[in-house]
Amino acid sequence: MALWSPCGGFMLVCPMHDDGRWQSTDLKSMEIWVRALGVPTRFMADAGAVTMASWLGTCIHACPVRKGGLIVNEYLRFRVCINLEVPLMAGASLLDEGHNKIWAYFKYERLLLFCFKCGWIGHEEALCSGKKRMLCLDDGRSMSFYGPWLRLGSRIENSFSLLEAEDIDTRDRMKRDLRPKVISHLWSIVEHALVGTPLIAEALAEDGSNRQRMTLAKENVQQSANQIVGGHRTDNGMGMPSCQKE
Repeated sequence: MALWSPCGGFMLVCPMHDDGRWQSTDLKSMEIWVRALGVPTRFMADAGAVTMASWLGTCIHACPVRKGGLIVNEYLRFRVCINLEVPLMAGASLLDEGHNKIWAYFKYERLLLFCFKCGWIGHEEALCSGKKRMLCLDDGRSMSFYGPWLRLGSRIENSFSLLEAEDIDTRDRMKRDLRPKVISHLWSIVEHALVGTPLIAEALAEDGSNRQRMTLAKENVQQSANQIVGGHRTDNGMGMPSCQKE
């Protein structure tokens, strides 16, 4: 039994029934390998893999979870027969040892054509007339339930990873916006604390002296430029020849 998607279509290939009638063949289900990640330690056992596989459909085979008492992989892997007339299962909320809710998510191996909108296998989002399934959080935010992260090999772990990336961008943007305000506020505090001290008096005097020198330099440059344009000087005041007006 295999699922193909030639030319953007949908084709399911499976063995013919013993009676030779294609009507007797099951074309409403398919077998697929699935990995469950983010699973709490207490579920990392052979029985846990079989249980989670039964949530998706009929468990065909579950890979051994432990070898010599040690966990082989960081995920559970099992082959399951899923119903094509129901949406894919993206994950499940499990309780860890401290009774905290943990989101365990599924990755489907060699998953081809499925809809990011409704989660059904066999068509794409652009051709879907159903409602988009969203996951609402307690803080009021929402995110798409389905996406490319259901495929094994996707760089996105699950839909929660998008929210984490959004939170990081928000924090970085807040830091960039806040940094000048913090610096200005800290300087005002320091300046207020140093008022009347010799240090602040010296700093103000130095700042005033620098501003006076800059003002004089600007005036000298402007005066030299005016004289050059008028043709009254043959040098620029620095021992360098300048242009004369003929």
